[in-house]
Amino acid sequence: MVAHGGIQFTYTAHQALLPESGHGIAVMANTGLGVSDAYALLSGLVALAEGSEPSAPMSAVLLAVDLVLVTLMGLAGYLAFRGVRRAGAWVEAARRRPWWRTVVRLLPGLVVILAAGFPNRLLGLLSGNRRLTWEQTFYVVPTGATLLVVAALAVTVVYAVRAVRSVRPSPGGPRAGARPGRPAAPRAATPGPAVGTRPSGRRSPDGPAVRGGRA
Repeated sequence: MVAHGGIQFTYTAHQALLPESGHGIAVMANTGLGVSDAYALLSGLVALAEGSEPSAPMSAVLLAVDLVLVTLMGLAGYLAFRGVRRAGAWVEAARRRPWWRTVVRLLPGLVVILAAGFPNRLLGLLSGNRRLTWEQTFYVVPTGATLLVVAALAVTVVYAVRAVRSVRPSPGGPRAGARPGRPAAPRAATPGPAVGTRPSGRRSPDGPAVRGGRA
């Protein structure tokens, strides 16, 4: 058998020539999954042309992979919910640690966001510098591309909530106007009358002097 196939991200084509029987088989599919669809159909048709039983399809394996990826989507949603709830505690901890450690903690999420924004560039590099659009990545790895987008959205929501919390003053922070790192200066106490002394007399503008004390 002489066979050849190719993938152009949005469609897949495979063909085979059978010299012994003189048959030629060609299969085209409007997906870019490669080993599934077109190639699976070609293998089954070749087996039927040669008088044998087609092999079991790979649908069970692909279904298992899809289920794992869908589970990871649910995990990304749960981690996003947990990150939003703990955003305040994260900001308080970030204020106590060095800034470069906070930047290092943010890098993995930024990588996920960047990968979700340009998955076509990554696939293009892995496929010999071929060009494809962002939408075409869903033809090649639909569940994987969806997982990448869901993870990027989850990271974006968590980072946005943390940013909003970081600009708010801390509930136990210093008083406004006080220098950071130094306690606020105490206010001067207002002197009051000495204990056991009678208040001095005061003169009314229109009458005689009025002396305080008991009537």
